[in-house]
Amino acid sequence: MKKLTILIVALVSLFGIQSAKAWNGFGHSCAAYIAEQHLTPEAKAKCEHYLQHSFVFYASWMDQWRYIKPYEETSSWHVIYVDEDWKLDTSKQKYAEYQTERIWKELKDYKNLPDSLVRQNLIYLIHMVPDYHCPVHTFFRKGTHTERKYSLLTKGKKFSLHTFWDASPGFKRKNWTMQRYCKEVDVISPKLAKKYQKGTPIKWANDALKQAHRVYPITPANTETTKLSKEQTAQIHKLTDEMILKGAYRLAHIINDVFKE
Repeated sequence: MKKLTILIVALVSLFGIQSAKAWNGFGHSCAAYIAEQHLTPEAKAKCEHYLQHSFVFYASWMDQWRYIKPYEETSSWHVIYVDEDWKLDTSKQKYAEYQTERIWKELKDYKNLPDSLVRQNLIYLIHMVPDYHCPVHTFFRKGTHTERKYSLLTKGKKFSLHTFWDASPGFKRKNWTMQRYCKEVDVISPKLAKKYQKGTPIKWANDALKQAHRVYPITPANTETTKLSKEQTAQIHKLTDEMILKGAYRLAHIINDVFKE
C-alpha cells in the first residue's frame, strides 16, 4: 500500500497539471489504483510477477504508444463505436469491448502463454477497460449522429464536447488529491460492486453507451463551462464517479477471473 501511495504521488508530478485533470491521466490512474485494491491475493501475486509494477504505472501506457509501431492496431481499442441506429457497431470487431473479450479469453490459458504476452495483455486491459467507460468514448459511424458533434465554450472560445469530458471536471474537487478521490469514491457496497461486474465486455459496452446519453443534457451545445451551475457540476461528478468505478471493478473482475487457478 505504501509503495502504491508513493507511486500515485510521483505520477501526479509526471503528468503535470494539464494531464492530471484528464481521463487519460488522473482518471486512468484512479481507475487502475481502485482496481488493484480489489484483486484477490492470488491475482495480485500473479500481476506483480508479470508486471513488476503496479497497475497505476501502466494506466496510460496505451495512450503513449498507440500510434507507434508495432502498436498502431491498438488505436481503435480505446472506444466503442455506434451505428446509425444507436447500437454497437459490429461491422468490425476491433473496438474496445471486443478486444477486451478476446484478451480475457486468451489470458484464461495464461499458463501456456509466454510471459511477455501475458504481460502485454495485462497492460492492454489496465488501460482499455476503464477507457471505454469514459462517457465520450462512444464514437459514431462516419456521417451519423452529427447533432452530437457539437462545441462547448470556455470564456467564449470553442472546443469539442469530447475534449471537455475527456478532461472531465468530474475529478476536480476542491483540495482533492488522487488519493482522496479514490478514498472518497470507492465506497460502494459489495452488492453494487457485484452488480457492476456481472455480464460480459459487450454487455458493459451497451451499459456505457446507455450512460453516454446522460452527457448531452448536462452539457448541451455552446455551454459556457466557466459558468456551470451547481446542478450541472453535481451531475458531472456523479456520472464521472460512476463510470470510473464501473471500469475499475470490471477490470478487477477480469483479472481475478483469469488468475483464479
